[in-house]
Amino acid sequence: MTAQREPAPTFLQGGTLPPPGDVGRLARLLLGIGSLYVVANVIGNDDPRAVLDPAVAVYMLFAVYLSAYVVNIGFGIRLGQWPRMAVLAAVTGAGLLSWTSQQSLETGMMWRTAQLILCYVYGHLGISFLLAAAFRTPGCEMRSIPILLGRIAGRPARDHRCPGPIGIIDQWEERHSRRG
Repeated sequence: MTAQREPAPTFLQGGTLPPPGDVGRLARLLLGIGSLYVVANVIGNDDPRAVLDPAVAVYMLFAVYLSAYVVNIGFGIRLGQWPRMAVLAAVTGAGLLSWTSQQSLETGMMWRTAQLILCYVYGHLGISFLLAAAFRTPGCEMRSIPILLGRIAGRPARDHRCPGPIGIIDQWEERHSRRG
């Protein structure tokens, strides 16, 4: 049995994808608010015991998974799994150092590492979702910052189909609007 590899990001010529409709924009708005809610809760917590909170663990699992998409699609590069491996290495390293120095994972070093990762991934996602909702950025929300910067600079930016649930919503909405 071989492990499946995620395909490298496929960038499309700017303007190739249609902008999201109202349902897609609402989904992006809600996901943006939710992502920034995670950031606000993480920033506002200075208790190292939070590192073992089940909600934080779920957020961290998603952050590890999403990190490759956030970096690769968000910056328009093709680093493959390296961003995800870097996040795993940072968490593992902080965990090992915390355990060997204090025989606990509930340390300031471990919590600061988690905070940094969670704030970056969910902050980047949250801002991207809100910009995509506000400016009707086509395709993946992770392209909203480069597309907005391209519009400001007067140069085209590449599009990318959304690999997640937003892509499903956009496809559904596009099919639905064609029938009307």
